[in-house]
Amino acid sequence: MANVTYVASALLTGLFLAVVAGALARLGARRIAPTPTGRPERAGGLASTGYDALDGLVRKQTTWVAGFFLFTLGVVAGVIAFLQGDASAGAGAGLGLAGAGALALVGFLLFGTYFTVRSHGRSTAEAIGVGLWALGLLLVVAVALNLLVS
Repeated sequence: MANVTYVASALLTGLFLAVVAGALARLGARRIAPTPTGRPERAGGLASTGYDALDGLVRKQTTWVAGFFLFTLGVVAGVIAFLQGDASAGAGAGLGLAGAGALALVGFLLFGTYFTVRSHGRSTAEAIGVGLWALGLLLVVAVALNLLVS
């Protein structure tokens, strides 16, 4: 009897999700012309924002390559510890790998949607809202799959 309850719950959640997605698609049909971002320019004598050093570092390709390389080394070290270590080291490495994967997924989801929405001329609040909505959608799908397979 519990399996029927899980399936019914999953179907109702999916139906609710489809209704919400349809309503949002209908509301999102309006197009708003992109507006300037409003960031101060550095040329022309305007005051700096105080984040010039960090901004310069983030915009360098070398920084991103080094960060990705270090992240990859950490994952490889975790996999080796997971496969070669004893039970406690393997469990810790597996937990660390799962956390790193979840962090990468959430970071990609939030930052990707934020920068995509901002590049289309929307405000910061709208971009954060879309990112959180996408994260919530991911969590609803995870719960629905958990209900289906349990």
